Amino acid sequence: MKAKNKFRNRMSSTYRTYSNERIENTCDNSTSVIDGKTDKIVANVDVGGGPLGEFVVVNPNTNMVYVTNFGSNTTSAIDGITNKVVANISVGSGPLDVDVNPNTDMVYVVNSYDNAISFIDGKSFKNLSP
Repeated sequence: MKAKNKFRNRMSSTYRTYSNERIENTCDNSTSVIDGKTDKIVANVDVGGGPLGEFVVVNPNTNMVYVTNFGSNTTSAIDGITNKVVANISVGSGPLDVDVNPNTDMVYVVNSYDNAISFIDGKSFKNLSP
């Protein structure tokens, strides 16, 4: 008997923080944390509306995970150790891509609807954009 895929018909993507993997669940506004050794879900983290799993980045120096939430115009900062959201940061309209400079702890979010980039301080979780 074939196992059913719990995430079928959901937009999802996987990314890795140390030994854990994550799947973004666009339909229920969450990310699932999967233990990379056992392939079992160890946590579900509620994030903003419409997370886009292909647009996730991890700062390897701080183990902070950043997820763009297209539906709520926010970016969620998740502590990769505790799997808790530490901030939902307002950004521009239609946030898509996200990247981080691990040396400066600066996070860059591309906002598709207003053709702008949001600059987030990874220490204070403040949007520094004008």
